Amino acid sequence: MCLAVVWSWPSAVAAQTTRPAVGPLAAEEPWEVRVAATEQVLWVARVAPSGSRLYQRGVSGQFGPGRRSNGRIDSLTAAENSAYVFFDDNRLYRYFADDEEPAPLHNLPERRGVVNMVAAGGGVLYALVDSQTARALTPLPPAEEPGAPPTPASHPFDPGSAALAVVAYSKGDTGQQWLPLVACPAAVQPTWSPRLHPRLALLRGELLLFWTDPAEPDRIHYVRLDGAKLEWRLGGTLGLPQLVGFWPVQINRVFTVAVSIARPDLGTERLAAFRLLGDGRDEWRPAELSLALPAGGAVKRVAEVLGFNQHLGALLFDPQDEPYLCFTRIGGTAAEPSLRVADIFIEKRPGLRDSNALHLAMLLLLALVFTALFVFRRRSMVTLVALPRQYELAFTFQRVAALAVDLVPFTLLGAVLWGVRWADGFRALTAWALGTDSAGSGLPELRVLGWWAASVGSYTTYSLIMELLTRRTVGKLLLGTRPLSESGDRPTRRQVLTRNLLRLVELLPPMWALGFLAVLTRNRQRLGDIFARTVVVRAAKRSGGEKTPDPGGTPEPPAPPDDSPAEPPEQARDDDPSGRCSALAGHQAECVKPSSRPHAALRPARRHPRH
Repeated sequence: MCLAVVWSWPSAVAAQTTRPAVGPLAAEEPWEVRVAATEQVLWVARVAPSGSRLYQRGVSGQFGPGRRSNGRIDSLTAAENSAYVFFDDNRLYRYFADDEEPAPLHNLPERRGVVNMVAAGGGVLYALVDSQTARALTPLPPAEEPGAPPTPASHPFDPGSAALAVVAYSKGDTGQQWLPLVACPAAVQPTWSPRLHPRLALLRGELLLFWTDPAEPDRIHYVRLDGAKLEWRLGGTLGLPQLVGFWPVQINRVFTVAVSIARPDLGTERLAAFRLLGDGRDEWRPAELSLALPAGGAVKRVAEVLGFNQHLGALLFDPQDEPYLCFTRIGGTAAEPSLRVADIFIEKRPGLRDSNALHLAMLLLLALVFTALFVFRRRSMVTLVALPRQYELAFTFQRVAALAVDLVPFTLLGAVLWGVRWADGFRALTAWALGTDSAGSGLPELRVLGWWAASVGSYTTYSLIMELLTRRTVGKLLLGTRPLSESGDRPTRRQVLTRNLLRLVELLPPMWALGFLAVLTRNRQRLGDIFARTVVVRAAKRSGGEKTPDPGGTPEPPAPPDDSPAEPPEQARDDDPSGRCSALAGHQAECVKPSSRPHAALRPARRHPRH
C-alpha cells in the first residue's frame, strides 16, 4: 500500500491569512491554504469565501492552472496520484492528477465530518470520527486473514465510552462504503489545539494512532492496530517540552514524526523531526533539519508538515503572516526550492511557461524541419548510398547503444550537480515530449530544464571534439561504428560540425520523434546525418563470416560501375584453367591468360609498321 501523508480536519489544516486573493476567484478577499502530498504529487488548495482552487505538481514539474470549485475545501488527503477532498458541507470527492473531473464518493451519515483521515491507496481511506458517527454505520468484524476483504456483521457497532472511533472507506457488500472499524482508546480525546488533534498514520500497511493527553501536553502517545484481531497494541511515547504541534509523515520510506517546538522568549517556533528505527522495538532517533524561510526571517508558526519527493516540506508563516512552502532533506541538502504560497496562485505564467505559445513554437519548428527535409534532402532518404567494400550501414541497435554509452554519463553527472532525480527528470521530459503533463503547464520545472540543457550541451561538445580529433566517440568505438561521408570519404569538418550541432534540435523532448528517421530512412540516417550528408557504418563481413579490418586511414572509394556485359561462367572456365579468373568473377575482375613468358601479360603489344 502507498502511504499517504496525514492531514487534520478543517481547523487543523486551515492556514489562514488576511492577504488579498491572488487570481480570478474574487478580488480583495482573504484566503486560506490546504496542503497534502505523496512522494510523487504535491497538492495545494487556495480556499476563499467565494470558492476554492486546487493546484498540483509532480516531482519534476511546476504548478499548473488550478481547478475551480464553488465549495470551500475543509480538509485534504493524498494517496498515490489522487487527492481526497472534504468540502465545508462534508461532501467527499476524489480528484485525480490526470483528470479534470472529480469523482464523488459516499458521504458519512448525515454528512458528518472527520477529525483526521489518511489514505492507504487503492481507494481505501481510514478516518477518525466521533463515536456517534461510527455507531450509525454497519459494523465490521475482524477479518479472518490480514488483508482479506471485510464482511459486515449483523450486530450494531458499540464504541463504548470512547469519544472517537476509526472507520474505513472500503469495499463492502454494496461496493465502496463507510464501515466502522474499531473504537479508539478512552484516553484519545479531541483537543482544543488544531495542531495537537489525534492523527492516524500508516506504517508498512499497519495503522497507527497518535495523540496527546491534556494532562501531559508535552508527550505524544501512540498505539498500533492489530489488523487481524482489530485490537490496539501498545506502542510508546515521545516526550518533547514546549510541544505545540506534531505530524506523522513518511519520507523516503522512513517513518518520521515532525514536531513544532515553541520559543516563548522569541515568539517563534522551530521544527524538529524524529525517525522511527528498529524492528519490533521502537527507537526514535532525532534527525538533523535545516529549514528556513526564503527571506531568512523567523518562523512564527508551523501550520502543516508533509513528505514529498524525498523531502520534508512544511507550511510556515513569517511574522507578517505570509505563508511559505519550505523544503528540507533530512541529513542532506535540499533540492526542492522553497517558495511563497501566493506565487503558486498566480495564474498567468510569463514567457516559456505559456503552454500554448510553447506548443505552437514546437509545431512550427517541427514543420520547418520536415519542410527542409522534403525540399532539400528528399532523395537522400530513399536512395541507397554506394559504400566502400569494407563498410556496411550500422545496425539501428548499434546506434542506440552508442548513444546511451555517450549520453547517459553526462545526464547522471548533471543530475548530481543540478539536484535532480535521474528517473524523475526523464519522466518529466517524457511527459513533455508526449504532451501528457498532468499539471497542464507544458514544461517541466526550470531545474529539470537546466539539467537537460547542460547534459545535452556537454554531450554535443564532447561528440564534436571527439569526431574532429579521432573520427568517432567512445560509444561508436565500443560498438564498432564510425561516421562516413555519403561519397565514401572521411567526413569534412563542416559535415562533422553540422551533424553534431543538429543534436541540439533532435534532443529537444518534443523532437524525440525525429529519432525514428534512423529506422525509416533508406540509409538509417538521423536528422543530423541527412543534412550533413553522412552515414554511420560498421565493418563489412567477408564471405567466410569474418569482419573486414577497420582501417584507420581514408576509406577505399567504392568501385566504379562496370557497364560491359559479364562474361559467361563457362567461357571464363575454359579460358582460365588455373581458376584465377573464376575466383574473381564475383568482383568483375578482368582475366589475363597465363603466359609461358614471365610478365608477358604486362608488356604492351608490339606495333608493326604498315607497308
